[in-house]
Amino acid sequence: AVIPAYALVPDVVLGTRHWGKVLFSVADVALGMAVDALSSGGGNNGGASWYLNPVAINVCTRGSADAVVASFVAVALVLNLKRRNPMAAGVAIGVGAHVKSYPIVHVPAFLVHHLVRRRRRDALVFSLATALTFGLLTAAAARDTQYFDNALLYHVARADHRHNFSPWWLPIFLNAKKNRRLLAYAPFLAHAVTQGTAVLVLAPTDLVACVFAQTLLFVASNKVATAQYFIWWLPFAIAAVPPTPREDRRRLLLRAAALWSAALTAWLAVAYGLEFRGYPVHLALWALSLAFFAANIYVLAIVLRVAAAAKKKKAHS
Repeated sequence: AVIPAYALVPDVVLGTRHWGKVLFSVADVALGMAVDALSSGGGNNGGASWYLNPVAINVCTRGSADAVVASFVAVALVLNLKRRNPMAAGVAIGVGAHVKSYPIVHVPAFLVHHLVRRRRRDALVFSLATALTFGLLTAAAARDTQYFDNALLYHVARADHRHNFSPWWLPIFLNAKKNRRLLAYAPFLAHAVTQGTAVLVLAPTDLVACVFAQTLLFVASNKVATAQYFIWWLPFAIAAVPPTPREDRRRLLLRAAALWSAALTAWLAVAYGLEFRGYPVHLALWALSLAFFAANIYVLAIVLRVAAAAKKKKAHS
């Protein structure tokens, strides 16, 4: 990708070691500001919840660029919902999709959100801005077919089974030769169903909740899922819920977070035995992958439930 490549040039030219980490940490701060702007009711609870989150602290300071991509999506939401600027929002989504391709799944959600409000011009402007930005940046990077192979096509046919939370890892591992191509493409059917459902159900009424649901469903059902992918959906989970939920809803959120953390910890413990000790625990680890998938869906259900209740209360107040 053009933007992150040029942004990291100082590390090469000047021989610095930490420029990239500083840059990604700045993106993390910008993401927190956007989360705060999107959080229902205002205040700084949303930003604080992001900045103090241990997952965000760990991933964003180890040299991962995922906060950069999530910040472009969050900024697009702010520009669309708070500034009513579909052109700038389209540019932000286009840049994010160039850096990492997954933000492209949010384009239908933005379009539906505009169209149900009869903002056809905004929908058209957003579409053109996204397409032109993504197209021009990708064309600038694609001087030969190697870029398309490594940055785009690789992810279509990718079939990894190591260091992977996804429930797809064991079927891919067991069918590494005969059905590898089929299993590489099969998850896209799951994406089509889950993404389409999220857009149709949530985009007309709550774009932030829709982006959260889309991203979490994409990560949970993807054929490859690693720790940095949590940064893709976590900020939008924070933005989707009210800053000060009722006590019973706060307990639900804490229960969901505890269940998710427990499932993740159990997976990591067994994965250590498989990958570092060579223990034959493939089935146990796959069972924990399914449990972690269920924990993700539980988080999705609770966050949407709390967000919907808050939105209903606000509409009646």
